[in-house]
Amino acid sequence: MWRRLSLVFFAWALAGCGSDPDYSTNFTGLWDGQETNTVTDPTTGQQATTQGQATWTIEGNGRNAILLVQFCNASNFQGPRATTTSATEFNLQPYACSFFLNSCQQDVSLASGSGSLASGTLTVTLAGSIRTVGSATCPAGVVNFNISLVGTRNPLAVQAPGSARPSRAADRATPSARAHRAARQGGLPGTAPAANGGG
Repeated sequence: MWRRLSLVFFAWALAGCGSDPDYSTNFTGLWDGQETNTVTDPTTGQQATTQGQATWTIEGNGRNAILLVQFCNASNFQGPRATTTSATEFNLQPYACSFFLNSCQQDVSLASGSGSLASGTLTVTLAGSIRTVGSATCPAGVVNFNISLVGTRNPLAVQAPGSARPSRAADRATPSARAHRAARQGGLPGTAPAANGGG
């Protein structure tokens, strides 16, 4: 009898383990919408904001795990990882990366981020900082950023990993590069000049 009860309990436990759904596919794909970049000089409090249309790429990274690719570099399909906590929400993990503008190194630190999905609209918010590494030709400086995207999934994008990546041939800017551009346009100190034809 005990053996039979043990088998029943084991089967119930297996069923319970498999009942946790994978929500990652709710978020994977290309998301087109309005991106808002707000940057702040942490010393003076000077602030600048830009808005524009953007496309973000989210790929699956395992069970209930996703990846915001091309965050720093359009040719590098890496980025912040996130854990889906429900069918409509995810939380991003801290992340660090670098990119270059006109030979000036920009070190990006993502401190926090989250996403929520409602009626087919995804809202993602990111917070962190960009530090320009000082050199003879690059003024050192730091700006804090808040980046948000409010968008809808591109219905033409296939959700299989790797297949939803845009070429970005026309616009090779990334979310972090556009945040830096907002700082430059706002005249915040310590921001490197724009690279030729982009940034």
